Amino acid sequence: MDKKQSNKESKVACLIYERLVKRIVSTKVRRNLKRLYQWEDDDKALKRYYVDKISLLLKIAVIFTCILVIMCITSINKKSVVDGVVKKNEYGEGGKLLRVEAATKDGYKIIRELDIKERRFSEMELEEKLVKLFPILEKIVQGENDDLLHIKRDLTLPSSIEGYPFALTWFSKSDYINGDGEISRDLGEEGTSLQLYVDISYFEFRREFIWNLYIYPVELEERDRWELDLDKALQEEQEKALREKELKLPSEINGKKVIWKEKVNSEIGQVAGLMILTLLLIYFMKDQDLGKQVAQRNEKLMEAYSTVIHKLCLYLGAGMTVSGAWKKIAYDQKDKEKGSNHIYEEMLYTCYEINSGVPESVAYERFGKRIRIHSYTKLAGLLTQNLKMGNSALLLLLREEATEALEEKRHMVKRKADEMGTKMLAPMMLMLGIVMALIMIPAFSSLGI
Repeated sequence: MDKKQSNKESKVACLIYERLVKRIVSTKVRRNLKRLYQWEDDDKALKRYYVDKISLLLKIAVIFTCILVIMCITSINKKSVVDGVVKKNEYGEGGKLLRVEAATKDGYKIIRELDIKERRFSEMELEEKLVKLFPILEKIVQGENDDLLHIKRDLTLPSSIEGYPFALTWFSKSDYINGDGEISRDLGEEGTSLQLYVDISYFEFRREFIWNLYIYPVELEERDRWELDLDKALQEEQEKALREKELKLPSEINGKKVIWKEKVNSEIGQVAGLMILTLLLIYFMKDQDLGKQVAQRNEKLMEAYSTVIHKLCLYLGAGMTVSGAWKKIAYDQKDKEKGSNHIYEEMLYTCYEINSGVPESVAYERFGKRIRIHSYTKLAGLLTQNLKMGNSALLLLLREEATEALEEKRHMVKRKADEMGTKMLAPMMLMLGIVMALIMIPAFSSLGI
């Protein structure tokens, strides 16, 4: 299915190219393609480039057409204004923004944006909901307690109940319970009675109700009691030492010896951890960077290989010896391209070895081992093995190698072009996503989706 679809798109793209685009081809594009694909026919490369580009544009056009069709269908099915009447959202659905146009037969037109609020409940509906709310609310308030007349644990005082439109505000005139439902720990052993008020509101609708409670001292676990007594002891010691130069911390609470120590700021540990992580990242990233440098070096060496081979063929064909041709290539490039390519530095190093008395064959072998690339290792082998056979045999082998090197260089250029196209794909997709978002978000917002 995908292949059939792709073939259809290619045929349509080819048709568009032949009928329209071919007549307005940019000279700059033609020149750039010729530089990138020198080994390919100009017309074929140009057609392939534009067919691919038109196919991509067709795909994008199909996507946007589908979006527009969906938007049109949705807008038709979700008409909010019918015969001058706007249907409002029910409670919980929220309001909606509506863009409307008022027009007359005389040609008057005006556009307005309306903020349509959701429907509010009537007073009768609210009273009915209150009747259903009270048993639910009472059970929520008492929490883990048996009932409201035997309160031994903190209460649960919600600000709203799911499914009901009311806002709840809690308060008490007693100091033994706060607005969050927490019971005071200073309550006497016998407990006390108090009243809990709740204000129930919904816009202008308001009701207030009162619950009679009887609360007892909160049942605390041993650890909770110890923490409470510790806080009391600390407060007492601070009050005693208001005018002292030192504050003595309590040494014993409820028969348990207390050992005090300063809590070190946790940020120190975080910074230390961040430092270790940073060092590890830098350590491994430097190795990766080194690998990239080696890869770049090898790439430059391979780029220069065909040039070196062709120069060797040229100089050997002119009657120069192997060492003479080698030295001429190295010394000629010494000043011209110093630092531009590692191959000439390696060739110079080989020249210095030969000048210092190292046998020529050994110097070439060392050259191949230093570079560690198959092509150069092969070249070093050819030079070493053919020193004894004479320049005629060597020249023939080097010419064959030059042909292969040129072909390899062409493949390398093509491979780089493909990699560059792949790298550009991600930014293009990102831009496509941004454009689609800029179109779809306002569209869906206007439809209330």
